[in-house]
Amino acid sequence: FTSYDTATIYGTEQGLGSGLKTLKVERKELFITTKTPDWSWDKESIEKSVRQSLEKLQLDYLDLVLIHTPAPRYDTMRRLGQLTEDEIKQLPDNMDAKVMDNARLQAWIGLQHCVQLGLVKDIGVSNYTVSHLQNLLKHEEVTIVPAVNQVEYNPYLVDRVIFDYCKEH
Repeated sequence: FTSYDTATIYGTEQGLGSGLKTLKVERKELFITTKTPDWSWDKESIEKSVRQSLEKLQLDYLDLVLIHTPAPRYDTMRRLGQLTEDEIKQLPDNMDAKVMDNARLQAWIGLQHCVQLGLVKDIGVSNYTVSHLQNLLKHEEVTIVPAVNQVEYNPYLVDRVIFDYCKEH
C-alpha cells in the first residue's frame, strides 16, 4: 500500500508512523492523509494538531489534511475521554449556525496557514454538505479551495446533490 488515511481521533497515527518507518519506500511514493481533531477550531489549534500529527507519523509533511467533521462531536469526545467537560464547554456551539460558520472559517484559515508553512501539500474537508461548502467559500479569506470533500459514497448511499456540487466546483 502507498496511500494511508488516518485521523487524530482514531488514535492510529503513532502506530502508522512506526509502520511507515519499516517500509522500504521513499516518502515521495507515499500519500498520507490525516484529519483534524474535533477540538481544533481555530488557526493556532489547527497548526498545533497538524504538528502533533507530523510528530506521531514521523513525517516532515502531510499530503492531505482534512477538517474531519463540520462540527464538534461532543459525545464522541466524551466516549473517547479526549477532553474534560470544561474543555468541551469551551468548544464552538455546534447548534449555532453563525458560530459554526465562523469556526469552520477559522479552522480553514489554520489549514491554509499550514500549507503556507510547507507542513501540508493539500487541504480539504470531510462530511461537509453543499451548504457547509458554500458558506466556507463565500469568505474572501478563503484563498485555497478544498481539494477534497471526503464523504461516504457507495451503491447504497448515493448523495447526488453533494456529488454534483463537488464535480461542478
